[in-house]
Amino acid sequence: MKGILICTASLFKRHFRQNLLLILQIMATLTVLTGFLGKLQYITHSSGIADTFHDREAYYYSPYSFTASSDHPQKILSEHGIDHIRCSNYTQILVRTDTDYVLSIGYDDTLIDYVNIKLSDGIWFSEYTGTEIPLIGLDTLYHTGQHIELKDTANTAHDAVIIGTVSPSSYILTFDQSSNPEDASLDSFVSVFRADFIAPYCSSSLPHLDNSFDAGSEIIGNTPQSGQILLPESETDYETLRDVFRDYGLVADIRNMLVNYRKEIRFDLLINGILLGIFALMTVAGIGGINGIQSRLNRRNYIIYYMLGMQRKSCAITELLRTLAVVFSAFVLFFVLYLLTPFRALLQSPDLFINAGTFIVACLFMIIVSCTVSLKYVLDLGKGSLITHYKNQE
Repeated sequence: MKGILICTASLFKRHFRQNLLLILQIMATLTVLTGFLGKLQYITHSSGIADTFHDREAYYYSPYSFTASSDHPQKILSEHGIDHIRCSNYTQILVRTDTDYVLSIGYDDTLIDYVNIKLSDGIWFSEYTGTEIPLIGLDTLYHTGQHIELKDTANTAHDAVIIGTVSPSSYILTFDQSSNPEDASLDSFVSVFRADFIAPYCSSSLPHLDNSFDAGSEIIGNTPQSGQILLPESETDYETLRDVFRDYGLVADIRNMLVNYRKEIRFDLLINGILLGIFALMTVAGIGGINGIQSRLNRRNYIIYYMLGMQRKSCAITELLRTLAVVFSAFVLFFVLYLLTPFRALLQSPDLFINAGTFIVACLFMIIVSCTVSLKYVLDLGKGSLITHYKNQE
């Protein structure tokens, strides 16, 4: 084994410049490949948006930027004599604790009944029967059963408890944007949002947060009106509903938004799958080709090793170790750059979902491509006349 290691080190040093070029190319390829895999993971992961809603008639209302906050959708519906539609109430509240400020997303009873957010553990608000303010933790800092003291703007303390947690990468209702009702998609108001909690807001049946807790209003003032979910209690004519809100905002059918979103997911998977396939073939041709040239440069040495009595298996192990030394050198430099430099920002795009599994798959692919080609050259030397192979070297 010692002889194999000596031969491996000698081959690595003999063509150091070529090995360095291969290391740099593997690093660049690993970056692009990880990005492609992260994009596919993001698309697959984001398909979970479709599971956020119970299957029932519902509409998304997004007010115009100039619509007054006093023009709440419930008020607009009442003015048109429509009383069979429930309107959600959503807000973001900056709440004080003993030591810090935390951002909470407030869902009213309508949203609590409607959304279908997957919990990592614990229970949803509809199952809670306690007297403390129930919270769903959105950050890994919090755990089910943890007690927290929240303060209102009058500095009065209120007891709260974490009744469940949600993965920080889960999709929740945030009502970020609006779009044309004809091509609107679910990502208009569902996203991965960085906040601390979800809490009941102005609930009629649960201990809750309300505007008296909003420390943010003292800092940034009143926030603009957000979008709302409209839940009909009986069948509603969509066109009539759009006419009612024509002067105030846009109304989109959530079922249509779901159809549009699934079309986007299928299209993105197809396009990115094709791009990944093309890039994989280019990687095989590029990395495999360069490593094949490197292996070919070493063939004279392996012929001599064969002639001196080195077994075919030992030559194969030597070439495998040389290739792995190059690949792992590239991996080490890649992760050093990823962890310690701004290079990391390239793989932290919001439309990429990258975890340990992404890196493992990318690394395994690079190892297989590199080792398969290099081993072929060595094993082929065991066939035919070694003297002929030696004479044929350039």
